[in-house]
Amino acid sequence: MMCRFSAVLILTAFLLSPVQVLGIQESLPSEFEIPIPRVIDQRAYDPAFDQALSLLDPGWQSFINGEGKGWIVTMWAEETGLPAFAMGPGLPCLSNALSDGRQVEEAARRFIEGHSSLFGVGSDQLELESFLDHGGKQHLIFRQTYQGIPIVPSQLHMSFQAGLLVAFGSEVYPDLDLYPGAGIDLPAAVAAGTSGLPWKDGTDALRSNRLVVLAIPMEDATAFFLSYELILETKDPEGFWRTYVDASDGELLGRINEIAYGTFSGDVKSDVLFHPAGEYIEMDMPDLRVSITGGDVVYTDSDGDYSGSGPDLPANVKAEMWGRYARVYDDEDQAYDEISATCDPGVPHHFKFDDTNTNAAERSCFYHTNIVHSWIKNVDPAFTSLDGATLCRVNIATSSCNAFWNGNAINFYREGGGCVNMATMPEVIYHEYGHAITQYTYAPSPAPTSSGMGEAFSDYIGMTITDEPIMGEGYLGGSGWMRTGENLRQYPGTECGGEVHCLGEITMGALWKTRVAMIDKFGHDDGITTMDDLFRRTHQTKKTNIPAFLSQLIVEDDDNGNPADGSPDYYEICDAFAIHNVICPSLTIYVDVEHEGLGDTGNTLTPYEVVADIESISAGAFAADSIRIFYSLDGVSFSSVPMTETGTPHEYRGEIPAQPAGTVVDYYIRAVTENNVAGTNPFRAPEKGVNQFLVGYFAERLNGGLESHAGWIESAVDDDATDGFWEWGDPEVKLHPTTADTIQPAYDHSPDGVNCYVTRNMGGFWTNGNVNSGQVTLTTPALDLTTAEGGGFVEFWFFMADYNVADDTLFVDISGDGLSWHPLARINNPEALTYNTWTRFKAYFRDTDIDFTSNVQVRFIAKDDPNNSILEAAIDDLVVTVNDLTGADVGNQPAAPAVFRVEPARPNPFGPRTVFQYQIPETSPVKIEIFNVQGERVRVLADKTQPPGVYEMVFDGRSRTGRPLPSGLYFARVRAGAQVKTFTMAILR
Repeated sequence: MMCRFSAVLILTAFLLSPVQVLGIQESLPSEFEIPIPRVIDQRAYDPAFDQALSLLDPGWQSFINGEGKGWIVTMWAEETGLPAFAMGPGLPCLSNALSDGRQVEEAARRFIEGHSSLFGVGSDQLELESFLDHGGKQHLIFRQTYQGIPIVPSQLHMSFQAGLLVAFGSEVYPDLDLYPGAGIDLPAAVAAGTSGLPWKDGTDALRSNRLVVLAIPMEDATAFFLSYELILETKDPEGFWRTYVDASDGELLGRINEIAYGTFSGDVKSDVLFHPAGEYIEMDMPDLRVSITGGDVVYTDSDGDYSGSGPDLPANVKAEMWGRYARVYDDEDQAYDEISATCDPGVPHHFKFDDTNTNAAERSCFYHTNIVHSWIKNVDPAFTSLDGATLCRVNIATSSCNAFWNGNAINFYREGGGCVNMATMPEVIYHEYGHAITQYTYAPSPAPTSSGMGEAFSDYIGMTITDEPIMGEGYLGGSGWMRTGENLRQYPGTECGGEVHCLGEITMGALWKTRVAMIDKFGHDDGITTMDDLFRRTHQTKKTNIPAFLSQLIVEDDDNGNPADGSPDYYEICDAFAIHNVICPSLTIYVDVEHEGLGDTGNTLTPYEVVADIESISAGAFAADSIRIFYSLDGVSFSSVPMTETGTPHEYRGEIPAQPAGTVVDYYIRAVTENNVAGTNPFRAPEKGVNQFLVGYFAERLNGGLESHAGWIESAVDDDATDGFWEWGDPEVKLHPTTADTIQPAYDHSPDGVNCYVTRNMGGFWTNGNVNSGQVTLTTPALDLTTAEGGGFVEFWFFMADYNVADDTLFVDISGDGLSWHPLARINNPEALTYNTWTRFKAYFRDTDIDFTSNVQVRFIAKDDPNNSILEAAIDDLVVTVNDLTGADVGNQPAAPAVFRVEPARPNPFGPRTVFQYQIPETSPVKIEIFNVQGERVRVLADKTQPPGVYEMVFDGRSRTGRPLPSGLYFARVRAGAQVKTFTMAILR
């Protein structure tokens, strides 16, 4: 009998198919698979929408108006009316922060019983599946049961920190009612499950079985089936089939092959390859078994050395491709290879595996399986599921261009079909072994397949071990690659059509970019250690969809028992995931610091007033003397001065001491509450930048509208690109044929000119003449700065299109001798076409950065990372200004504008940033605000009194909390005194 329940439909991304697709191609189709129905058109994840839904629920409202004040929902299960993921200020649940697992579970169950409206089920319907202790954080993962039978899929999770409950979520089915009796026995279920399979008694086997309640989301309801879950292994075809059979009538509900296929590239050792087209490198072989006839069986140490006892006579000693953590089986030879020799006691014997006794695939698989095993043990020493000798099958001849994990072995096809031997690529081995890690981590539940997360986890493991963002490099006979961590795949990935490798690019790309941000923040080694640890701890919590994984990352990263105020690396994580359109939940607890940066000044006598609007948003009172201006005169060491209230609500002021002419002043504002919540201006200062201004007498040493290009140098000796060289002239437009995106500009930037520098000014088809496989350099004429003192700045307008993979760079440097260069800018596209419109840039320099000689030059290097991207660049209107009393016309100040005017934003629509100019004819209070289409103010860009002049404002597409705003229409209102101008902008992500 089939029982159906028509009241529940879970739209969060439960994963009904357990398959772990292992390769980097599409998984091969199987005529024997029977897909389990699933809902395809689910609404896209939007944390703001989910938070709004939660506020309509009386139970949640009651919670946050009481003990749950400050808590936020990051995922809401609309159909069940339950928070799928929520987090907030820690709630005391344990009297002892060092409570053991039993005490934590008891506290969790008490909380569930006392808050039934938040969880939808009682504690008696939950069985503990996993307890994780992450050194100060404990996580419990419960599985819902029905009369003792596990419901698949279902999960209720709770996270504790220092005895405080900081996160929970309920993805369960309330009010479930069905008949629990089985109408068929296990043999009948196996017969039904194997029907249609080429099943062979004797070689094929039932590996495991259990009764479950299988939940299948339909279009408007969720159906529930009491089912036998069977794991069936077949040898021909190779299969590891997770199968569901209706226990009431024997109907075959679904069958998924957990083996999946793919291609990659890599290197190996011993004589071992590290790239399919590389040279052998002789490497030590650790953890390899050595047998002494009549004596010990020992294993080599980390240096490949061994020592064992045997008869005090010459004896046969055997070294085998069978070790503690790997055993290699050559499918071609049908053997586990070994080498042996007759050895004398006391005389060391050196074994070497090379082409005379083994093949490259065998040596590679053994060595790199040990490498990835060492990685997981370093990251998670308590993980023991793979501490045995994992079987590695190489040189499989039944196909090519593929590799797979089948539930108990990693398997690699030999060369053929245009592909190299799959076992000669390290990434392939790390990737497949990564599926084993995920399988045992998620057990007894299936791995997260349909979301692509299983592929993403394996890709990340391969990338972090190789320290490279490329998967599958060299798989086509030493060339080609399949996936990159620099990809820009956008959530939810509807264009993937459910293909899991494509979907996996979202999570994999976000993880890789988070890793890059951690390295930038902590340094190479510490950054990798931090990220790998954070990844693994989140991996262990068994999340099955991308938004939940992101929320759990923040919980894992939190250090104060309140993830609602962010975490130490909140912005590094959120920026990386936002590139893939996975948006972090809005912080409900933060400090907002609004300030319009000071301009360059000739004032050397009186202090520089700094005024800011500073507000604590649910973050508590400001700590005493915590609102301060930090300033630096050398760009290295900072001093600080206090800011005090002005009497206007939330307004504070302070003063930077007057400085002599030539000083470049760096400064930022920081405010901290008693709860240790901090805010800065600029946002995330000083790590992500500071405000700057120059004190002095301003003299231009170059004002290049580039209508002339005398003295400019259009190449350098170390240029190595094959195309895209700098050329001077009137630019020829290039547009993408499908999207009409601008790849090369149609005009220069100068209002009164026509010429500029562009990379290969040839127009035509959009890929023509782009910077390819290297760098091209453009250098200014020599500038005489011998009479300048202290510092100066460089201003220029640039255009940059970085298409397909946004990983190319425009470098801007300055030098006093043409040999040593000081970096002024490293411009990367956070998205592929961030800067494909003329954009202004300003950078300061000091005489401690370069020598002020008569041969100062600025150079621009457009550098293409050779991985299928399209790079174009252009430069115009370069101005170099220095402090130089001898060359400055002190009395020549620009005239004030005649009228109030606001220029349109450029670009518009825009991705992460746009720029607009405004001018005011007289000293006026200026306020610039951004509103969404609901009329809600989302950002204040400026709120201060300004003298007459022309100003430029950059809007980075973020809210005042620093969160990227979603795509849509926005309004900018510029008010100067009584005059107001409003214009629209559109964000496209």
